[in-house]
Amino acid sequence: MNERAGGESQRRPVIAAAFALVVPGAGHAYARAWIRALLWAALFVTSLWFLTPGGLLAGLPSVDVLADAYSDTPDLVLFALAVWVMNVVDAYLTTSRRNRRASTEQSCPHCGRELDSDLEFCHWCTTPIDDPDPGER
Repeated sequence: MNERAGGESQRRPVIAAAFALVVPGAGHAYARAWIRALLWAALFVTSLWFLTPGGLLAGLPSVDVLADAYSDTPDLVLFALAVWVMNVVDAYLTTSRRNRRASTEQSCPHCGRELDSDLEFCHWCTTPIDDPDPGER
């Protein structure tokens, strides 16, 4: 994995998508997008809650009961599948976006926090930045 100046490693979007494929919200947790992870997991569980005949509180029905229920209404399966696919795509895009944003930020080599490009020192730890412009040499 690529290391940023602050020591935080960038995440791979394909791995985030693979985690999201296994468990909805896991790809976002891998990318450290905690709120999105919780929201996707909650959306998936909620959709299963409302779409399962009798709800999940009625206990886990047998496979035969579920097969009969979903064969009558395939829209329920398509909805849960659509939520799952959107979760995988969002995990990939979220991880890509976070990596792109992290690579454009300039970080302090001492404390790792974001720098203000107008200053010649870190306004967090006051360490001078020893990176002169190539044109000034």
